[in-house]
Amino acid sequence: MANLGTLVAVSFLVAVVLAAVGSMARMPWVHGLFVDRVPLVWLFTLLAIAALAVQLVNQVLVAVGVFKFPQVAILQTVAFAGVLVWMAAVSIMTFGDDALPVGTGWLGVITVLGAVALLGLMSRDKALVRGERNPTRNELIFAVLPLLALLAWFYWVGSSV
Repeated sequence: MANLGTLVAVSFLVAVVLAAVGSMARMPWVHGLFVDRVPLVWLFTLLAIAALAVQLVNQVLVAVGVFKFPQVAILQTVAFAGVLVWMAAVSIMTFGDDALPVGTGWLGVITVLGAVALLGLMSRDKALVRGERNPTRNELIFAVLPLLALLAWFYWVGSSV
């Protein structure tokens, strides 16, 4: 069961990263809309691209057996936080502009808050943080909710440009 949980988590994260990369490929238009008005857009965009690259490479290396997930869990969490910072920045910028539906901004903000709350709850368990134990089935199910919202946000923003 522990190996199945790890496989499910790795597979889902790879799917999220691929969906994000695919959506971000369509986002130069979004980047161009905001870059003249918000100079930090470059920083947020570069942060997100670097974070997604780290996540993708780590997940592939875990999937092919070069690393075990506990060896990269902290790095993955930090990279995921980088994606969340970018998502929050784009979502907040939608509130002052007509370029994207305002609903994408609200979905993004709610998703980021939910993911941060989840990370906060799960980080209280030191064994889980250190990779000494795998998440339980209930923890994995609960962790899927922000990831599904993240996917919905990427698809909504990607289809809106």
